[in-house]
Amino acid sequence: MLARVLLLALALVVAAAAPAAADACKVGDSQCWCKSAPINGVWQPNKDPLLPACRVYYKHNGLERYVHIYLPPTYDGKKTFPVWIHLHGVFWATMGGVGKAAGRPVNGTDVIPKWDLSVEKLGANAIIVYPQSGGDPGTGNPAEGQGVKFRQFFQIPFWKCSVGICRDPKLDDAGFIEDVVKDLPARLPMTKGQYYLSGESAGGMLVHVLLCQSPAVAGAITAAADLLGGIGADYAKGPDCSKPSYTMPFIKMHGLDDPNIPYTQPAGKEVLFDGVRMLGAADTVAVRARDNGCGPGDAGPQVPEAGGKMLCTDLCAKKKGAPPAKVCGMVGVKHDTDHPYPGFVYEQAWAFFDKQGKAGAAAAKTKSPPVAALAAAPPAPPLPEAGAGALSPGLLVTGSGSGAGSLATAEQIRAGQGKSAAAAAAPALGAALLSALALALAL
Repeated sequence: MLARVLLLALALVVAAAAPAAADACKVGDSQCWCKSAPINGVWQPNKDPLLPACRVYYKHNGLERYVHIYLPPTYDGKKTFPVWIHLHGVFWATMGGVGKAAGRPVNGTDVIPKWDLSVEKLGANAIIVYPQSGGDPGTGNPAEGQGVKFRQFFQIPFWKCSVGICRDPKLDDAGFIEDVVKDLPARLPMTKGQYYLSGESAGGMLVHVLLCQSPAVAGAITAAADLLGGIGADYAKGPDCSKPSYTMPFIKMHGLDDPNIPYTQPAGKEVLFDGVRMLGAADTVAVRARDNGCGPGDAGPQVPEAGGKMLCTDLCAKKKGAPPAKVCGMVGVKHDTDHPYPGFVYEQAWAFFDKQGKAGAAAAKTKSPPVAALAAAPPAPPLPEAGAGALSPGLLVTGSGSGAGSLATAEQIRAGQGKSAAAAAAPALGAALLSALALALAL
């Protein structure tokens, strides 16, 4: 009798530990679907101020890593959804007092999706995935010696140190994200041709790294977005970012008043962020335009979007068949995602992704033209030192009467003078745009 009881108890333990049967899960039961094959995740029953999530573990370079997956409320294991990977920026548990409120160490992947409002506002449209970054955010309790010295952020080749700490250069975050990108289509019911990648601030920097040096990511992703991030000037012209890539619909949203990586690159001055020389916003997007096969003269006019909250230019607008490479200046915005209102940048990123996915961007994806061929037509001088003055001091393109692209500074735009000021300076500023794009082709 005792043996039978022990066997029954053992069977119950095994059943509890085994993945749930998918056919036993109800529509919208994220906890059940999380533990079922093929997701095979571990449910995180987080409560406010955190967000419940499905955690999936990976092993990369001998380290245990994970992602948090947020399933739509109509998820049934069969219906397909777009899949959207988002890379968060620098995080520490003192932010918003979240570590103290939770009473335990908090990772950025636990709380940032809640702060972003991405899951709350857009979680019905897509399966949203937040990968874990490296570093220890601490508990957020200075009494435990775990205050401002604890940080989490991704290891980026051109930006290894920030906020008083440095990431281990051996930490291969780009390789980890590449593993995730390769794995998710087998784990999730993804709508064909709707696979998206975005990053905020430091996460936006990693987006550029992935598109530059990971053919697996650049070839798989349908469209990408950089929100408040950027790219190092030396990295942009270095070997890792000078190889042929894939064409890619791309959007960069950047605050016109960003004090960290200015939207406007000052003439004769370097743009330095944590000691790293960075490109201005439009110069950054010109790298993506180059990979889309676009050159001088392909930029379209500036157009207001989102009710005038953004002023956007597609650097590939005039290149037939080329996917967009858009740079959008957010009016009155600094380096944050709370303005013009919380969730705005994610709404706009999703609108861009959704449009590209439904337009068949994935089917139109091709290998980028060889970099050597781009550099040869038209001839361009070598890429100058960052901020040395050869790159335009204001790279927001505005419309002119002739339809050709011209430039206006962030200050002119804020003053509502962008179009008229650009028209007055069209010859010099138009030449500056052509120069900037030509320089990008020489990367």
